[in-house]
Amino acid sequence: MKERGEFDGANAMTARRKALGDFGERYARERLERFGYRILGAKVRLPSGELDLVAQDGRTTALIEVRTKQSRRFGSGEESITRAKQEKLATLASEYLEAHPEVGDDWRVDIIAIDVVGDGRVVRFAHLKNAVEEPD
Repeated sequence: MKERGEFDGANAMTARRKALGDFGERYARERLERFGYRILGAKVRLPSGELDLVAQDGRTTALIEVRTKQSRRFGSGEESITRAKQEKLATLASEYLEAHPEVGDDWRVDIIAIDVVGDGRVVRFAHLKNAVEEPD
């Protein structure tokens, strides 16, 4: 049993990962707004999980997963989107579309991959549009 104040490496790692993810989502949001997107929602809760961002790109609604990484040791952000994660994003898209019928047929699922170095500088920003196929 840990004493109060004792270092817990697992919790510290989780806190760092959350802070990195929050930074990436803020950065992606600011970048999208600069390119004319209108942000409709952030951290959008759905029955199966969460969409990082929902944005309007002209007439198209973009459902966006943001991946922020400090190391490419385990691949890039876009490489970290496994088949299981793609299926999860397709499920989230279905749930969002069911809850928001006004979106209609003009929507897509995008992936934003951000690489950050140790001092917090963004060294790579990749926006992959239509990165996940339509749910069945």
